[in-house]
Amino acid sequence: MVVLIMRLVAGTVTILAVLASCGPTAHPKSARSLVLGEFEGVLPCADCAGLDTKLSLVESKPGAGAGTYIMSEDYIGKSSKPFESSGTWNTVEGTSRDPLATVYVLDPDMPRKTSYYALRGDGSLQLLDRERNEIDAPFDLSLKPRPVGLGKTGETPFWNRVAARRK
Repeated sequence: MVVLIMRLVAGTVTILAVLASCGPTAHPKSARSLVLGEFEGVLPCADCAGLDTKLSLVESKPGAGAGTYIMSEDYIGKSSKPFESSGTWNTVEGTSRDPLATVYVLDPDMPRKTSYYALRGDGSLQLLDRERNEIDAPFDLSLKPRPVGLGKTGETPFWNRVAARRK
């Protein structure tokens, strides 16, 4: 009887050790586990030196092509708190120059607030006008990917995964 109990205890300890070695399991609703990308850049501003912009895209589920976003815009040269906004996003296909381009649409259900960003081959997001046309401007209108949010070490950056799905 004692031998049987010892075998059960040893088996249970072995199973627990194997499960513990697998590491923590990401909760399906954990925003950190579903961050599609994080971007930053300085976008133009009418009454300041620029908007220091940070954007995080979070997928509702892996491969969904939709989710939520968080954006922070800090007015450079002004003593104000950063403007923080959040909402939903989805993807559509095509710009006037590239019918196969992946375009991220922020706040698609709010026409006055909707903004469009085309995914570029280098992983940056290029701001587009309301008709999804590229804006001809003498300054940079892109948000560059932030390396801290590109996923696990050795993982393919998300823009390469998106491009692979288009093929």
